Amino acid sequence: MLFFFCAVSIDCPPLQAQENSRLELLHAETLENLTRNGVATKRLVGKVKFKRGGAILTCDIAEFDAQQNETRLNGHVKVIQDDAVLTSENGVYQRDTEILQLLGDAHYRHLDQHVVAQRINYQMSKKIVTASGKPVMMDSSRSLTAHHVTFFEEQRYGLATGEAVMHDPVNHVDITGEKLQFYPDQDSLLAVGNPSVVRLDSLNSPVFTIKADSLSVEADYFFAWGNVKINHEDVTGVAGQAVFQRAENYAIMRQDPVLHQGDYILHGDVIQLNLADDKLSSVYIPTNPVFMNNKFLPDTAFVDRLTGKQMAVDLVDNKVQSVTLIGMATSEFHAVEDSTFKGLNVVSGDTLTITMLDDDVDEILVVGGCQGTYTPAKNADLDGNITYEAQTIRYHIPRESTHLLTDAKVNYQKMSLGAGGIDVDWRKNLLTARSLTDTAGAEDYPQLEQTGEKPLVGTRMVYNMQQNRGQVIAGRTEIDQGYYYGAEMQRITPEVYHVHDGYYTTCDIPDHPHYYFYSTRMKLITNKLVIAKPVVLYIADVPLAILPFAVFPQQKGRRSGFLMPAYDYKKSEGRSLKGLGYYWAINDYMDGKLIVDFYDNREDFLYRGRFNYKIRDVLNGSFSGSLTPDRTGNSGPYRWDIAFNHNHTVDPTMSIRGSGQLSGDANFGRDYYQEQSARLKKELRSNMTLTKRFENTPYSTNANVGYYKNLQVGQTILLEPTRAGTKLTESTITLPTFGFNRASSNLFPVKPNRPAAWYNQLSWNYNSSFNNTITNTYESYAPTDSTFAWQKKSDASKS
Repeated sequence: MLFFFCAVSIDCPPLQAQENSRLELLHAETLENLTRNGVATKRLVGKVKFKRGGAILTCDIAEFDAQQNETRLNGHVKVIQDDAVLTSENGVYQRDTEILQLLGDAHYRHLDQHVVAQRINYQMSKKIVTASGKPVMMDSSRSLTAHHVTFFEEQRYGLATGEAVMHDPVNHVDITGEKLQFYPDQDSLLAVGNPSVVRLDSLNSPVFTIKADSLSVEADYFFAWGNVKINHEDVTGVAGQAVFQRAENYAIMRQDPVLHQGDYILHGDVIQLNLADDKLSSVYIPTNPVFMNNKFLPDTAFVDRLTGKQMAVDLVDNKVQSVTLIGMATSEFHAVEDSTFKGLNVVSGDTLTITMLDDDVDEILVVGGCQGTYTPAKNADLDGNITYEAQTIRYHIPRESTHLLTDAKVNYQKMSLGAGGIDVDWRKNLLTARSLTDTAGAEDYPQLEQTGEKPLVGTRMVYNMQQNRGQVIAGRTEIDQGYYYGAEMQRITPEVYHVHDGYYTTCDIPDHPHYYFYSTRMKLITNKLVIAKPVVLYIADVPLAILPFAVFPQQKGRRSGFLMPAYDYKKSEGRSLKGLGYYWAINDYMDGKLIVDFYDNREDFLYRGRFNYKIRDVLNGSFSGSLTPDRTGNSGPYRWDIAFNHNHTVDPTMSIRGSGQLSGDANFGRDYYQEQSARLKKELRSNMTLTKRFENTPYSTNANVGYYKNLQVGQTILLEPTRAGTKLTESTITLPTFGFNRASSNLFPVKPNRPAAWYNQLSWNYNSSFNNTITNTYESYAPTDSTFAWQKKSDASKS
């Protein structure tokens, strides 16, 4: 009976494929013939064993349905085909389709792949497994769930559809999608249909998620394309493409990537996310990075912006700790206090680092070629923009303070403040400048400049930009070629300074002047005057004179006031103080000044005076003179000189011109004048000329008086002559000279309408003069046969 059944089951198949698809009975304990619903059925019971090609099928009970051409397998169903093993409680083998259906706790194993499902269809010829009914596919480290799982045994390729999930507990990764294609031996996978990659922590909680239109896995790399979305706690990102490296624990976003965390926004050409201990530890943007922070106020919103060539963001516990930009870094930061916008601060430099505290910007550090501009709000206390620069800038946001270090400079309106370091208090609008070296002669001492004024320098400065007031410690400045110093200087208004314990000098060695005026209190009014009281004159640090007060004019133009001296030193005359005096602007037509010079070696005072006058283009001239006591007694009690210059245009036909010099001795110019020409002058000349031209006539007349003196004669006659007959002219007095002139005219004028002849070129003129001259000379003679002497003569001549 058993053999007969086997013969029937394989009887005369029409095709070779049917021959290969038939089941060959190898063993069964009993054979039963049954009829169900009018259909004859053969039933095998007890250790049933079939062979199909190279496959072995075993079960407890087998029933053959000839009408359906199928064999139903029941109880401990097991199929072994090559390396594949399939088991279930029940199964059906369809000979026409060569499909073995395993039902109820079905299992499929092939090498390290294991599939468990409520139903497994196994195409025995093609070796294709299709699982449904809560299928799970597993290997040594991963599991896959979906609505349907198909595995191509020979190709080692799988396909999961319907809410597919690949779970990898070893690498702490879940991959989901409507459709997953995978190659387990190649560790390769493709996911489509709302796919995602989820990085899990040790408790299988999501840490890092990537979603996209499609996802693929190649070894340790996860690739995402199209509408990529990344989530990590409160960090979200979008991009066109992304790749996640699970071994190194980093992700790279491309194609317009943008990263969000709260009010912070990051974007650039490429964004790299680095994770450590399941936390986002850093973000790196290699090109064109932008960091933005949204600020929302009741009535408006602002966006702080950071840009540069490269950017690195460091995070701790998923919170931003610092942002670093490298290369042409720029920060645009909106200052907000008590929900009120205060101003926009824009700063740039080679490198910029922002430090965060409790999700707020705490500090901005800029290094290398730093420049910044602060634009206050329209309703702020400041009236204009503030620009600043330094090698290093540190901006503390909560305290609203900025520290400028090395080559620091701040510009506001007409003020410019430079120093080694400058601290800015934006709440109080206060600048504090100092030297970073703080050593004598340091080049980075604070220096305050105002448009049109000389710099004000000190060891420390405090300046209030709102009030335009400041304080300077150990300050100094130059006003109208004079130097002012003060232990403390205060800028009361843009034009007024108060100086305490200061001094004033015109010495060209201002740090240690040879002379100066010291005062405990001084008031400087720019371009007007300086008031000091009391005033002590020091020369070589020795007090020489004291005044209860003094007023020094500083106005440009003609203003009465004291004239400041200048220090001088020459080997021939030693130290000297020159130019101390008073200038008197009498009116618009006259002025004068009186000056005193002091010579240390001679212990002499030289008094100099000058009077000037000018009335339009009609009258101008000057008188000047010098006087000093004669310590030698050679020139009497005093040595002196006088000079004058006079020009008077009486009318268009008459003028008076004159100039001259007189001196008490020949060496006065050499001893007291600074000009080389005056020191070497050997003669003095004076004259006065009146010129009259008779209108509408060729006639004119003139009169002149003059004086000439040879300064060398006085020295020469002190020496004994060596021979007789030598004549020296000491002086000449012309008193007066008259002249009458007729201008040249043609002797035979050319007649109208006739050509000029040779005689028409003949001309004539006429002049006459009268001279009255007194000449004083010295002539050598021989009073004895062996001696010579000088004899003075005076000759008068008329011509």
